[in-house]
Amino acid sequence: MLFNSGERGERKIKVNKTWNQHIVKQENKFLVLRTIRENSSISSADIATSTGLNKGTVSSLVTELLNDK
Repeated sequence: MLFNSGERGERKIKVNKTWNQHIVKQENKFLVLRTIRENSSISSADIATSTGLNKGTVSSLVTELLNDK
């Protein structure tokens, strides 16, 4: 199938957006992990406060980190 310039541009934006979201998530996960390492007994709420991340985001990332063990 041939793409007209509009379709190709939309496809490129979707790929870049997905890639950027992946990179941001990995960076946020690293930030959470580093914060935990630096403050061994820290709550999710305190992680959110110190990193500036949303509490729900912190909770999801901590769950992922625990599952990655």
